[in-house]
Amino acid sequence: MFRKSLFACALPILAILFLGNYSISLAQISSSQAVSSVEPLEDVESYIDPAIQGEEREVMRDIIRKLPISSRDNVTYVGEQGQVFGNKPSMKQVDTAISLGNGAYTYDGIEIFGKITEMPVPNFDSGLLSSNTDSVVGRSSKYCIVKIPVSNFQFTGTGPYRRVTSYAGYSASYAYVTLPHEISIRTVGSDTPYIYTGFSGTSELDAGFQYSPAKRNWALFTNVPGIGQSGLPRRYAYGSAVDMTFETLPRTVNKPQLIAISATGLDSVPNTVPRIVTQTLVSIAPYARRDGVGLSIKRMTSIAQVGGDNFRSGSYLKNVWWRTCRIGQNTGNFIPWFDSPPSRRNVRSGESYPSRPPILVTLVDASEETDSIILN
Repeated sequence: MFRKSLFACALPILAILFLGNYSISLAQISSSQAVSSVEPLEDVESYIDPAIQGEEREVMRDIIRKLPISSRDNVTYVGEQGQVFGNKPSMKQVDTAISLGNGAYTYDGIEIFGKITEMPVPNFDSGLLSSNTDSVVGRSSKYCIVKIPVSNFQFTGTGPYRRVTSYAGYSASYAYVTLPHEISIRTVGSDTPYIYTGFSGTSELDAGFQYSPAKRNWALFTNVPGIGQSGLPRRYAYGSAVDMTFETLPRTVNKPQLIAISATGLDSVPNTVPRIVTQTLVSIAPYARRDGVGLSIKRMTSIAQVGGDNFRSGSYLKNVWWRTCRIGQNTGNFIPWFDSPPSRRNVRSGESYPSRPPILVTLVDASEETDSIILN
């Protein structure tokens, strides 16, 4: 029998909803309840739907054995060639942009060039994008997917950000973070808010949340060099707080190294009542190491910009509240971020780009801060 979600019965949840302009408060998940271990095969079968058979079932068995119990209910795995596996049929879908190199991507099987972004149709129709220079890749009544050649922009950077980075030797992180309400977000042109964690080191790996101005919600995503960016189609509500856990999974002999990002929060599904959901997105990460050698954990608040920096674009992202931030080598040995005393310090740097406004940081300690980016 397919096991029902353990989250509702195992964890205390406080959810406060205000109709119309609502906000969400979730009780923090105790890291002691998310201990990653490789378990016997028979203990994971109940997490895999009977409809999943053959090679896919074998792949999902191996992955779910390595995940914390709290992360097993809804699992999607994106393979090296972009193939998608899931522990149930509903989890076998992703929104994927796969890098082909030299600025080329495929999005839903369509090869395009330049930055990919979701753009509300009113922005496109009002002339913020030019139909002569930008091509619509996909379109509905509410939004379109556009490609924007980098040559259309005069700036040379990648957008403003707030970044906190650990010393090397860590490969997992946890944070209880607010995904801002739409009243705290404004996007102009292709500016795209991100809230994420991941690695810095021999290469960059990003995993966390991307805001969609078109759908007015947040998508859980991974962006792995050589693999590309993938996002789950079941989104998370703005104005909510989520538990976000990132981990390098134990490696199976003769199989690729995997990473996982898991999030618990209020979902955003059109025409339905929001529900608490836990989803996990797993991806190959060839250079990742569970011992963290040569890799640093990062946490980021940013507004990505196509082709360069425009600190007066008019976009903003306010009130990204990071708290109870933890790092470790797995979810069973998390410790707080420390910037003092020297004997316990694990924060290598906390930096803002640019180093002055429009980045605003309200710092409580190394494990808690509130970030805002205001591009006036």
